[in-house]
Amino acid sequence: MSELSWEDLTKYDDNPPEDKALPRSTSVQKRYGGYLGALKKKGITIGQDVMDRIIKNHHEQQIIVTKNDFPYNVAADIHHLVVWINPLIYELSSASDAKRDQFAREYVKSLLPQSAEFVMFENLANNKSVATVHHYQLFVHGEIGMLPVEKL
Repeated sequence: MSELSWEDLTKYDDNPPEDKALPRSTSVQKRYGGYLGALKKKGITIGQDVMDRIIKNHHEQQIIVTKNDFPYNVAADIHHLVVWINPLIYELSSASDAKRDQFAREYVKSLLPQSAEFVMFENLANNKSVATVHHYQLFVHGEIGMLPVEKL
């Protein structure tokens, strides 16, 4: 499975893939399957896990940026992050899609060095693993600057 280059990703900026999710490497896909299996044994959904481990620990933040623990298969010079919109904060979680998108983009842009390039999109419903929390796939080419990146 070939890795996605920066040129491959740029066509998805605010324009998510329609037909299928972007690929993960075989090893990452195996880890992801193990994670889903562990959640199933515990009787919780991935959405509940995200709420418990990420959102509730950052309940005062409108936007939370994490590393993607199960990243798509991208080139080594590309950072794959996730931008979570906190559903516990009414103002933003109830905003229109366009307003939420703009707010998230401005937040990311404000923390990245000017030289950094980024691609960001929200997966379509058929490609979302977490449907209960609005989130964006974020790819940064270059330094990630002041993004408050946390591991999932």
